[in-house]
Amino acid sequence: MSMDALREGFRNYFGDGGPELPPEPPPSGSVSGGRWTVQYVIHRDQRGATTLDFLAEHGHGSLVHGRVNADGTGHTVGMFLEHYVFNPAIDADDEAARARMEQHNRQFARELERVGLL
Repeated sequence: MSMDALREGFRNYFGDGGPELPPEPPPSGSVSGGRWTVQYVIHRDQRGATTLDFLAEHGHGSLVHGRVNADGTGHTVGMFLEHYVFNPAIDADDEAARARMEQHNRQFARELERVGLL
């Protein structure tokens, strides 16, 4: 495992001026920078590879779950939904759209729990 690759992938995900991991990050912690507040956890994925998962919030934005793999590649895993869209011309679409959003957010929370971010 290359901690340098995790740190570089994290830096690339957030860009210049964003949060950065310390040179020797502890297995879990939090960092901030560029209006981002990030909680992270370093763990082994299902294949045994070292992975960094993080939960990030940007200013007044939504919560984002991201992941940096051992090779330094990073991606967004999911986002907490705060709003939903419905068609008022369709009966019960408001309730159905709200239910879909709530189901998504329950699954989002379960994944965060699974990787140790909640």
